Amino acid sequence: MFVGRSVALYVLAALCEIGGAWLVWQGVRENRG
Repeated sequence: MFVGRSVALYVLAALCEIGGAWLVWQGVRENRG
């Protein structure tokens, strides 16, 4: 149970980090600043 929850949180954090980097990249690519 504890390991499964830890893995789920790790995956969620990874997705959030990738999503944030993608949003920044989109902003830079479209020169929105």
